[in-house]
Amino acid sequence: MLNPSSRRRGGRMLSCLLVYRVRVKQRHVRNWLGIIRLVVSEQLLFAQILSVLVLSISSSKMRQKQRSRTLAA
Repeated sequence: MLNPSSRRRGGRMLSCLLVYRVRVKQRHVRNWLGIIRLVVSEQLLFAQILSVLVLSISSSKMRQKQRSRTLAA
């Protein structure tokens, strides 16, 4: 579900951050919000940031899974 800012440019990205806020460390979320505010007017850079954010979330999930497997073994 998109937040009300989705009508403006970049609103969809901000809503993605809200969805993933629980999974990403708070300091990382703050860093991403700072970067997004800087490039919100450039569509291409915005798309690249979205990709990197998803990749960073995926890699942090992988590390957690690896840690839990190591502890279980």
